[in-house]
Amino acid sequence: MGMTPEERDRLAKLEAQVEGFQTSVDHLRESIQGLTTAVDGLREIAIMGKGMWWLTLKVGGLVVGAAALMAAGLTAIEKLGWR
Repeated sequence: MGMTPEERDRLAKLEAQVEGFQTSVDHLRESIQGLTTAVDGLREIAIMGKGMWWLTLKVGGLVVGAAALMAAGLTAIEKLGWR
């Protein structure tokens, strides 16, 4: 039992569409892989940024504490009349 010319044409068109779909799927996979890599990079940057933020807060706290200690010391010196 053979195929009619119409069936062969329809089959050829379908095969061409399937090949086109495969190419599209391959491009989508590449795009998704690129996006996944970009998101991983952003996640690492965010983690580093969070660490830098906490480090900045700690250093800032130390600077404020040192300034407060100096101000308290200078105030005490002025009250004792040593200045």
